[in-house]
Amino acid sequence: MIFLRFALFLLLATILSTADASGDFRAYSDLPRDPELEARLKTIAASVLAESPKLTPGNLSMSVIAFSTDGPRRAGYEESIPYHPASVVKLFYLVAAHQRLRELELQLSDELTRALRDMIVDSSNDATSYVVDAVTGTTSGPQLEGRAYRRFVDRRNWVNRYFSRMGYDINANGKTWCEGVYGREKQILGKNREYRNRIRSDQVAAVMFSLANRTSVDSAASDSMLSLMSRAVPAVETSEEGQVQSFLGEGLPAGAKLWSKAGWTSEVRHDAALVELPNGRRYVAVVLSRGDAANVTTLPEISRRIVSLFDH
Repeated sequence: MIFLRFALFLLLATILSTADASGDFRAYSDLPRDPELEARLKTIAASVLAESPKLTPGNLSMSVIAFSTDGPRRAGYEESIPYHPASVVKLFYLVAAHQRLRELELQLSDELTRALRDMIVDSSNDATSYVVDAVTGTTSGPQLEGRAYRRFVDRRNWVNRYFSRMGYDINANGKTWCEGVYGREKQILGKNREYRNRIRSDQVAAVMFSLANRTSVDSAASDSMLSLMSRAVPAVETSEEGQVQSFLGEGLPAGAKLWSKAGWTSEVRHDAALVELPNGRRYVAVVLSRGDAANVTTLPEISRRIVSLFDH
């Protein structure tokens, strides 16, 4: 009986280890770079920066993965710059939730299903709060002290530890919000918000790459996550919370297929997209920007110029 339990433990460890390898950041970083595509991204960036005076150098990053019969290739512009992710961090929470489900640390329920859907489809911060609590075993509330606070922080850092095992260097331990943070949510930010959420465009592209390859957690989980990210092109959006108009999806031609997650605050405007054009060409595009968040034309224009690189 002891041997059987040990064998089952080793089997579970192997399964979880394999799951951690799925969606590994190194699967993205090991992709060959495309010098021509990278040069064109640099040209696009130069034009956009010239056209948008508030968008200054050091505040725009792009990562693109081109799929072809010869295999995927990548290109980037200023990929190493860190940004506050806004709602793009919800992609990481989505993956983390599916990993917890795989580990049997979470049970799929109607309420969790609803929260995952609302977090991605509608970018609901209330739904995100529920998902973060479910994934990490924490709750928001009054400030904590001593051991209770250390335990809270340790549990909240589960998402960071999970992605760290796969080669990512992110911070995704804080909830998203609309008006402000209070209590222990404010504590975990730090006095000067030095511990707020942080990502880079290449890290977001790595997550999108794993979803496109159906290797994020596992193929069934990837399919489930992508189903939530599917967007209509062109979109008919009546809500300010839409994620196509004023983002990369707006710059796509009719008939294109889009899976995406946008994020925006008064400071940043981001989008992460997996695109299939009417001609069958597929690519991942991630654009992170800071300092001109009210500009609703920049991301669609970047998208149109990226489309032109594949529209042949």
